[in-house]
Amino acid sequence: MYQRVSPDEIAAMALFLASDAGAHITRQSLAICGSVETLR
Repeated sequence: MYQRVSPDEIAAMALFLASDAGAHITRQSLAICGSVETLR
């Protein structure tokens, strides 16, 4: 069920949160590991 997160997806999320559309999303903690734990 693991899926790698691309840099583009992380950038899109950051841009959304910084935009007016994400203005009502506050005090959230988003863990982004890019499924590194599966690369052992």
